[in-house]
Formats: sequence, structure tokens, C-alpha cells
Amino acid sequence: MNKKDIIEEISIREGFSKRDTQIIVESFLCVISECLERGEEAKINYFGTFYVGKRKARTTTDVSDSNKVITIPESYDVRFKPGKPLKKAVKKQ
Repeated sequence: MNKKDIIEEISIREGFSKRDTQIIVESFLCVISECLERGEEAKINYFGTFYVGKRKARTTTDVSDSNKVITIPESYDVRFKPGKPLKKAVKKQ
């Protein structure tokens, strides 16, 4: 399911126009993104938490360059921890 499908599904379920639903969904995603950019968590009760995780710096070998040892710097990524109701719903499948 992609964003277009989500917009269509919400539009049908709630009786909103697709345009209004699109504005709401895009605003929701924008708010979540801005929250993560500030380094804050975005908690949605009964669904889960989006947060920024830190990956430690590490060394590895570059197999495409004669096994040269390279250092990969630390970086940040987006992570998601599902809430208990979501975990339970997925386990039922």
C-alpha cells in the first residue's frame, strides 16, 4: 500500500474528498518528519513510536578495492518501535 492508496482508503472510510484527505495525510507526514529532524520522538498511542537512532562508527573492508580497510563514520537513521496493540494485531496473521 502506498501513499495514494492510503489517501483513497481514508477518503472512502471517512467520507472526505480525496483532496482534503491528501492535505491531511501530507501534513501528518510533514509534522512527523519535522519532529524527527529536531531529534524528538513522535509517539502515536496504540500504534508506535518513530525516533532517531544513532549508528556507531565502524571499520570494514572494501571488497571492490582490493580489500582495503575503510572507516564508516557514525550516522543517524529513523527507527520505529511498534506499540503493543500493533504487535498483537500483526501476530494474529
